[in-house]
This record gives sequence, structure tokens and C-alpha cells, in this order.
Amino acid sequence: MSSGKGVIKLAEEYAKFARWVAVISGIVVIIMMLYTTVDVAGRYLANRPMPAAYEMTIIFLIYITYFGVTLVQARGGHMRLGFLYEKAGPRGKSLIDLFSVLFGLFIVGIITWQGWLYAIESWQIEEVTMGVYTVPVFPGRIALAIGSTIFIIQYIIDIVKSILVLLNPDLARLVYLPPVSPDATTSNPDAGEAGAK
Repeated sequence: MSSGKGVIKLAEEYAKFARWVAVISGIVVIIMMLYTTVDVAGRYLANRPMPAAYEMTIIFLIYITYFGVTLVQARGGHMRLGFLYEKAGPRGKSLIDLFSVLFGLFIVGIITWQGWLYAIESWQIEEVTMGVYTVPVFPGRIALAIGSTIFIIQYIIDIVKSILVLLNPDLARLVYLPPVSPDATTSNPDAGEAGAK
């Protein structure tokens, strides 16, 4: 039981780390909005668009996606078959989670593996975009590799949690908590009950 609680604690700490990574994603969203706004205004008001707006938007989107997806997974925010999941018991939920996470781990594992290969190659050959403006490709490729690696670690944590619940259903009350709101400051399993009183 103590080892199970240790894993839960590790998962909570990693979720905090994922939240800080997601903050980077949010900052990039703001930067992309400003960049796009200035580009559109410059294009139509002064006939002077921002340089490499299309290329920069692609790089921005990579940071936004891969630096934000881990937090969604840590909070259980990805899509599930809700009608089936809600009717399942602790072991049933852990089995559904285990199969879905193993499938996700396979897909993201391939993305991570290839992402690092392409990132290293991009750095070595100093890859840039082709067009009027040349933009280094490496920042986008390394963001994909780092973000997907962080995502894989979350998947591994989720696999361990699912196995623990399979072995000890009593841990389900610690693993399957109500969805956490973005403003939540605690992951205490009693917090939901306290708020409802």
C-alpha cells in the first residue's frame, strides 16, 4: 500500500511539472496571437506582412501541442468511452486505461523515436525552411522530441497506476479522482468531498 501511495505521490509531482510545461505552451499561444495579429494588420494596413509568418506559425503550433498534451493526460482529460468507463468498477477502469495507454505509448513512442532522429539530423545539417525567408527547423523538431518524451513518461506513470489498481482495487480512490479544474491548488483526494459540504 505504501509503494502504491508513493507512485501516486510521484504522479502528482509529475503533474505539477507538466503544468509548468503547459505554461510554456500558453506563452507560445500568446506569442503566436500577437505575431499573427501584427502580420495581418501589417499586410492589410501597410502592405508589410511579418516575415516568415507561415513558417513561424508551424513552429508555434508544435510547441503549443506537444508542451500541452501531457497535462491533459495527467488530468485524465483525453477522450474515453464514457458510458462504458463510468459503469466499470475499479479493475475495469484500470483495464480500459491500461489498454488505451499501452496503445498510446506505442504511437507516441514511434513519434518520439523518429522525432529525436530528425531533431539531431536537423541540428547537424543546419536545416532551414525553403522560401523567401529561411527559418531554422531545429527549434520545432526539438520541441516535438522533448514534448513527446515528457508525454511518454506520463504514459509510463499511468501504466504503473493502472497495474497497481489491478493488484489492489483499494487504491482506486486515490487514482480515479474527480477531474481537476485548472485553478485547483491541491490534489488531495478529500478536497472534492470538502468542497461539496
